[in-house]
Amino acid sequence: MKRKLSTAWKVAKTFVVSHRTGLMRAGLGVGAAFIVLLIHRHTYNLLCAQPEYKVKAMASVRVAPAWSGEDSIVEMPADLNLFDEGLVSRIGRVFEGNPWVKRVTAIERIFPDRVRVRLQVRRPHVAVRRAEGLFLLDDDGVVLPGTYPSASACARSVEIVGSASVPPRPGERWESADIRAGVELVEMIARSASLRALDVRAVDVSNVGGRVDRRRPETALLTAVGCTIYWGRAPSSGRFGEPAPEEKLELLAAVVREYPGLQGLSYVKIYAGEKAAVSPAGAGEIRMGKRTRR
Repeated sequence: MKRKLSTAWKVAKTFVVSHRTGLMRAGLGVGAAFIVLLIHRHTYNLLCAQPEYKVKAMASVRVAPAWSGEDSIVEMPADLNLFDEGLVSRIGRVFEGNPWVKRVTAIERIFPDRVRVRLQVRRPHVAVRRAEGLFLLDDDGVVLPGTYPSASACARSVEIVGSASVPPRPGERWESADIRAGVELVEMIARSASLRALDVRAVDVSNVGGRVDRRRPETALLTAVGCTIYWGRAPSSGRFGEPAPEEKLELLAAVVREYPGLQGLSYVKIYAGEKAAVSPAGAGEIRMGKRTRR
């Protein structure tokens, strides 16, 4: 054993002697790199402490659109420095915590003391009418701050009425069954030329899930002429025995041929069976002919 150790020591000693210059250079390289790191850190700390690199003109930023009348302000941290390692993430979190901000798309440092933030602001898509006013939802179903007297800023002019669910806080999705059904029907109306021609003003979701009366249709479309179109369930429900949306539109088209613009009708029922039912103002219910099969 001693002989083996002695041999190993001689080999190691020979290696060190023969590679002395290389080892010294390697040691100097490691030492120099360590010194550079120390200088870099020291320089970085000095830059972070310099007042000229403190971010200016970002104490507060208004993000609410002018039409909203809302004073929605993003309050920025007072200690931001352009050399802060966490500058981007800090600013991003602050902006995205505001319910008006959908997402921050870019944050750019502009030396010596500016930051450019690019963001996407939520836009109203559909309105939900309640006693306290209109709640506006964006295209993700997120509630925007405030209540409003009109839905003129919305992408969809058809309102949702009759919801029994409690509105969530601004910045959160309104995910109740009646709101989901209402939004689905609003989008269906936007895609249907025949429904747009009838000037549907609102979708009534007060009976979604049979909340008021299980014998009545779950939803209804309210038109400008005062005729109610009893639609039934939302298109995605797939209820057995209820006509598909295309079949309901066929039934409705047959009614419109008989009563242009639904003038003079109190309501139309197109949610059950192969026949539509109508009720002329001041008269009883009348069953129409069967829809045409293709």
